[in-house]
Amino acid sequence: MMPLKSPIDSPLTFRQLRAHDDLQIAHWHRLLQSELGYSHAAAELKRKHFGSPLGESVVFAALNESGDLMAVSSFFRMPENLRTKQPVWQPGDIVTSPAARGKGLFAEVNQRILDELPKEDLIIGFPNTAALNPWKKLGWPVLMETMTVRGFGWRPSRRLKLEALSSLHGASDPGLIAYLQHRFNRPDYSFSVHPEYFFVHRENLCGVLSRHGAATSRAPMPLGYRIVLATEPDRSMLPRYSRPSGHVIGRPGQTHEQTLEVLNQISPLAFLDTL
Repeated sequence: MMPLKSPIDSPLTFRQLRAHDDLQIAHWHRLLQSELGYSHAAAELKRKHFGSPLGESVVFAALNESGDLMAVSSFFRMPENLRTKQPVWQPGDIVTSPAARGKGLFAEVNQRILDELPKEDLIIGFPNTAALNPWKKLGWPVLMETMTVRGFGWRPSRRLKLEALSSLHGASDPGLIAYLQHRFNRPDYSFSVHPEYFFVHRENLCGVLSRHGAATSRAPMPLGYRIVLATEPDRSMLPRYSRPSGHVIGRPGQTHEQTLEVLNQISPLAFLDTL
């Protein structure tokens, strides 16, 4: 009897996924659920990448001879640099089938995406510590750290709708506002503010973000985010202690200054994706 071939033994096909590739998108969603605990519905995944007012994501997949999805990566659009008008992308929803791990597919699908993007486009990623090494092996520089907040005690805060939060933050660019509405104007998100921080609530998580942007000496955690329990719906946890927990990365050759400029324009709302 001939031995059964592994799903990865046959030649792989690399191709860009489009909005009409419903079968592959459904498989992508199942992999995200089983391997990464993805909590959103398949329709939400499709809307995120193919229904954004800023334009579609660039999504590449590796498929075996049977059409099974072995790995997939996506870079989705963020609001452009408001000063230079450079496009900005964020890697996300990257997953490899257990049968295909250790085969270099993470590097391959990401390189396929990079080959599609102009070299002057900026890319900003927010990997946690566990996910950082694969990016470093590809030569992506670590530009900043993010922080996990630990709080003791509660402090009242004023709840806001997304529109009011955008206005308070000074978000007047139509593209930026459209993006915020597309990504975060959902029933599972709510927002609040106090003099030093913005808070975004999702179920039992509360993201804590400096109101002063990414570059500041006034706030103790300029790139602070997640994870504090928000057990009282009308109160936000006051951050007092924090520790490094993640990183901000950019494509090879991208500078700290280029990245910081973008983050200061759209921070703190950019960090909602880390929740």
